[in-house]
Amino acid sequence: MNLGELIPEKAPAGSQRPPELNLGERVQPPPPKTHMQEFVVPLSDGSRAVFQWPSALSKEDVDDLKDSLKILERKISRSVTEAAAKEQPDES
Repeated sequence: MNLGELIPEKAPAGSQRPPELNLGERVQPPPPKTHMQEFVVPLSDGSRAVFQWPSALSKEDVDDLKDSLKILERKISRSVTEAAAKEQPDES
């Protein structure tokens, strides 16, 4: 049989082609595991808040986290205000 004699056909409906591999790309190894610290705060409704951070931090990272915690505090405070407003009946 000669290749010129082959008749191309469409794949049956619903069949999937395997993904094409680009052998020119190198697969990146996973990043090294980072040891994490964790602080868990149990909440009154039975849920919990979990804070995580890498064990090793630079001074700059610590400063960034401190700034981010201030922002997080404001966001959490807004959640309390919004939840309290929803619980109070309309006094009209």
